[in-house]
Amino acid sequence: MRSVLPLARPDGGVAADAPLHHLAPGRLMAALASEYLFAEVADALMDSLASENAARLRTMDAASRNIDEKLERLHRDEHVARQEEMTADMLDVVTGAEAIFNG
Repeated sequence: MRSVLPLARPDGGVAADAPLHHLAPGRLMAALASEYLFAEVADALMDSLASENAARLRTMDAASRNIDEKLERLHRDEHVARQEEMTADMLDVVTGAEAIFNG
């Protein structure tokens, strides 16, 4: 939270010369205050949008990492299943051969 009024110069100084303008001082200050308030609200909205997008990006990054980890686990499980199948097939061949030669 920050204060928007009264309007202050960034350097904290006071203008030496009055600015050139074609509006009455009251209308000029009202217009400037309105523009300043609009800029502050727009800045807050942009900060909010940037924060929301950053949160979405973090969520998508975490989901991507989870997918990669799951894919790696599935590849390992596939490899183990193939090895077990090949071992079972070899044992069947060896058992069959022993039954033929010993039978």
